Amino acid sequence: MAFPLSVRLGPFGDPRRGYEVSRWDFLLLHGINRGSPDSLPRPAAPWRAARWPGRPRPHKAVSNDLLILSFIIPTYNQRARTARAAAAVVEFFRTHSCERTELIVVDDGSLPGQAVEPGDLPPGTTLIRHQRNMGKGGAVRSGVIQARGSYIVFTDSDLPFSLEPLATTLEWLRDGADIVIGERHHFESPSAIQVTRARHLSSVAYTWVVHHLLSLDYPDIQCGYKGYRAAVAKDLFGRLEVTSFAFEAEIMLRAKKAGYHIRRLPVRLVHDEDSSVRLTRHAPRMLLDILRIAWRARRGAYD
Repeated sequence: MAFPLSVRLGPFGDPRRGYEVSRWDFLLLHGINRGSPDSLPRPAAPWRAARWPGRPRPHKAVSNDLLILSFIIPTYNQRARTARAAAAVVEFFRTHSCERTELIVVDDGSLPGQAVEPGDLPPGTTLIRHQRNMGKGGAVRSGVIQARGSYIVFTDSDLPFSLEPLATTLEWLRDGADIVIGERHHFESPSAIQVTRARHLSSVAYTWVVHHLLSLDYPDIQCGYKGYRAAVAKDLFGRLEVTSFAFEAEIMLRAKKAGYHIRRLPVRLVHDEDSSVRLTRHAPRMLLDILRIAWRARRGAYD
């Protein structure tokens, strides 16, 4: 088994200083002190936060002693794209006063010349490199294991939904959701671009198979945007067996069996760069993995 190599480049800022926190960040910090987020009460917020960042934000001075958000980007053979995405994420954190965050990039055994190097990423980024390709599920799992934040969000290396959903994702997790999953096919999710017909049909077919074999009623289970409470993510990914692109089906099945509270968030597709998913290469493996998950489920493996 190949073990990931972790490279830490340094802190985003001086941890000795307090800072002014935006409304976006205050949403997470209200009522959170030292200790495990799962052992702490969730008091009702004294005001309703804005759905999206960019509106007027009250400020509150806080100490810088607890990471709130771990943001994970899995990548494979997408060095330039990943470097752009990492820079965009760090800039978003900076402009929204999100200093209690960490960015984790997981290179899943990319080929020589396409592997992400420490110098490609902003200072403060954690880079995890797999010695061999383990699949997207394996890459996300490595990021979850490394994550130190109270909440964990992962998305694809082209930031296909921008960073708009973050505020609502973290608000819902703060208010009691265990998992927030993006949904591109929701009636409130107008796409800014058009995907190819082949990709759309393959997504519909995959969703149909997952629904009928696993009884998972999620119209867009493959959407590359998800958020978790950290304890939930570490529980689910700590038991993950399928690490191919079909890993989402196992995670959601385990979450359903465990009774976790799952909310569906409409997301708007704004980027659709060349995907690393290839139907002729990955579809047979994904189908076999779904059949394997279904067989294990019938034997009670996820109960």
